[in-house]
Order: sequence, then C-alpha cells, then structure tokens
Amino acid sequence: MMQAPPIQKPGTLWLMLINAALWGAYFLVSAYDTDGLGLILSMIALGMGVVITTAGQMVVHLILRRRRISKVLRSVAFFVPTVGLVGLALAWPKPAPRANQVEPQASPSGKYVLTLPIERNPAYRNIRVWKVTISDPQGKVLYKDDASKFGGGFNAYWAWDEADRVWFYNSDDSDVYFWELTDGHWVKTHWGYGKDHREIDRKIDQPKVLYPYAD
Repeated sequence: MMQAPPIQKPGTLWLMLINAALWGAYFLVSAYDTDGLGLILSMIALGMGVVITTAGQMVVHLILRRRRISKVLRSVAFFVPTVGLVGLALAWPKPAPRANQVEPQASPSGKYVLTLPIERNPAYRNIRVWKVTISDPQGKVLYKDDASKFGGGFNAYWAWDEADRVWFYNSDDSDVYFWELTDGHWVKTHWGYGKDHREIDRKIDQPKVLYPYAD
C-alpha cells in the first residue's frame, strides 16, 4: 500500500500575509478613526497577532503533516489559530465603566445630563477629542465644548459636584476643568492640575470620585 504523501503547508510568507489581512480587517473595525497612541498600540497588537497565529499554524502543520486528511479540513485547520484568536479578541468582555466614566450621567438636581462623545475638532488638527456635552432630561443640548482639545486617545474622568458643576480630569496632562452655569451660560474654567495644584483664587473643591486613583 502506498503511503500518503506528507501534507504540505502553504508557504510561510503566504500564511503571514493572510494572517496580516485577517488581523488588519479586525483592527480596521476596532481601531477605526483612532488617533495617536491608540493607532500605535493597534499596530503593535497587529504585529503580535500575526506572529502568534503564524506560530500556531506551524504547530498545526507539525501535528498534521503525517496524517491523512482532506484538503478542505487541512485548510480549515491552518486557520483555526487565526480565527480563534481574532474571535476571542472580539468576544472578550469589556470591563464595566468606572463610576467616574459613566455616561449619560444626571446631575444631583436632576436638571441636567452629562455625556462625553468623542468627535473631531476641525480647529484642532481635526483630531478626535472628548467633548463635554450638557443636555436637559429631554435630550436638548444646552452646551457642547466644541473647542475641546482633550485628546480622545487618552483616558478621561468626569463627575458632577453637589452644586451641579461638571468636573473633568484629563489623564494626558492631569488638567482639571469645571463647568458651571453663570448668568444662563455654561462657563468653562481651568481649576489646575491633579488633586492639589489649584491655580484659581476660588477655594472650590473637586469631587473625590473624579480621580482614577485612591487618596
């Protein structure tokens, strides 16, 4: 009886190109419209995904190379590592948001609702930024920070205080801002940096829940 010829794997270059295409499609969806740091991290993860799944395909080849198996099953087996890892990445549950990253978030009085969409600012190199947006309970926008320069690729944290002021902490440079209703208009004020570096004369305390780190 003639022995079945060993299964030949596709060329390594072809495997890496196909893997790169699959991972590229995944990151095109997950990192779409990402700026700066997010794009860099996505590209690093793309490279790691290609390397890991190519290694997995080499293992599959070593296991199957002396086994009799149809070409269809062989092709499927070669891409189990790629599809499996991409599928795991897509299905991985996202962590619950922190109390200072929940939106929409109603003010203590119930008169206002805070949201923070990430949108492009054409006046700021057209990058995506966090935009503090204050609405009434019916959804009518009362204020939107269209001049925002808070990069959307960085973490941000926000909270209301008991006086219905909005507070915002930017993890990029530790800037702290607040918004308050003055003479019928929402006014944006730079409070300072971090917890302790107040730069305004008013002695006004930010809510403790604003910061991502403990005292």
